[in-house]
Amino acid sequence: MKATFNHGNATVEFDGTTFSYSGEDRSIHSLLIQELPRFDSDPAKAFSKGTLHIYRGNEKIADIPFTANDVDEINKVLSAVNTVVFNYANKNVDVKNPDSVFVQGGLKISNSVFWVPALFNIASTTVPTDEVLHIALKGAFKEYLIVSDKTLYILKDGYMTGHLIGQGSFVMPLSSVTNTSVDFHLMSGYFSVATAGMENTRKNFWSSDKDMDPAKAPNTISLNAANKDDFVKAMQIINTQLIPKATQSTSQRTITMTALDPATEIRKFKGLLDDGIITQEEFDAKKKALLGL
Repeated sequence: MKATFNHGNATVEFDGTTFSYSGEDRSIHSLLIQELPRFDSDPAKAFSKGTLHIYRGNEKIADIPFTANDVDEINKVLSAVNTVVFNYANKNVDVKNPDSVFVQGGLKISNSVFWVPALFNIASTTVPTDEVLHIALKGAFKEYLIVSDKTLYILKDGYMTGHLIGQGSFVMPLSSVTNTSVDFHLMSGYFSVATAGMENTRKNFWSSDKDMDPAKAPNTISLNAANKDDFVKAMQIINTQLIPKATQSTSQRTITMTALDPATEIRKFKGLLDDGIITQEEFDAKKKALLGL
């Protein structure tokens, strides 16, 4: 497996085990697959160059220029590298276990992930490294649903979502989400997220009122016939699997923190001492242990 890209003095090459590159200064650098190189890029336009960014871990180590004519060659190189890096990073993952987690470009992804792979870049810049991606879908416009094991994200961009400049984001811990729903009639509808502190009002896909338009509301995503079924499945996964797991995990952390709180435990043993169930010596020993003395 070998792939090469050349643009002036800049080159990128992959031989199946080593990724090599040189910038405009012609100095050659190499990365082993074990170093898990990853990439992103600024696109090349008709009259301007793009830039390929190369990373080792979270550290950016190089910028390689390219033009619109170079895109196909670059994609061949990166596809070859990404395939080998992915296989190396996940060589111990049990692909038959839906609870397994694999890693791609630094992003942890559930083995049962339900997503549009083209949304990888959006998901990787949204989901923190301590969370596991479970869902990544796109709405009717530039609206994105990203769901990890801990958090639900709705991202919005573009004119149709009311964002001529910047981006809108709705971020909610899954343990605070009461449920999600899909309301669909004829050829249009919307996906909605309900929380204890947010009152949901009925939306209308065709409304010109920004308060009624699901594309503009922070906790809804507008749907069409092409993506409706995907969001129905996402709703089922969130409501029956992800919310219960997140809620249970939060409850267990609360119980554990309470159980391990020294002051709470000392008060409990003081009550046992006052009731004559344990001796003063036993109480003193427990107190010292809890205080780390």
